Amino acid sequence: MMLSSTSNAEEIRDLLYEIAETIERELYCFVYLSSHDCCFVPYAYYDDIIGEINIRGTLPEFDKLVALAHEVGHVLDDTNPTNIVQEELNAWHLGYKFMLMVGVVINTEEYFDKMYECLSEYIEKQK
Repeated sequence: MMLSSTSNAEEIRDLLYEIAETIERELYCFVYLSSHDCCFVPYAYYDDIIGEINIRGTLPEFDKLVALAHEVGHVLDDTNPTNIVQEELNAWHLGYKFMLMVGVVINTEEYFDKMYECLSEYIEKQK
C-alpha cells in the first residue's frame, strides 16, 4: 500500500507509532511524535541511546510520516558531509530507504516534492 496525503489519517497515525517503536528498539533512538519542532538531537553522553527524534505534533499525519522518515535518515547517516545541503540530502534519501525497509511505501512524488522544498530553503540560506 502506498501512503500519500490522501491516505487515511488514522491508519498513518497507527503506523507512526509502530515505526517509532521500531526506531526505538532497533536504532536506540527515542521518538517523540508531539514535539514543537522536527529535528534529530544526538546524545553525546549516553552509551546505549544515540539520541532523540522530535516530530512537530501539529503537522498533518502524512507530513509527520515524511518528517519522521527524514529525521531517521539523520540517525542513519554515518558520513561526515562537508556542507548542510549534502547532510540534508543524505538524510532524505536514507530516510526513504529506511521506510521501504520497514515496509512503508511513501508516495515518491509527494516525498521528493517536500525534499526539494526543504533543500531549497537550505540552498537559499547559503547564498
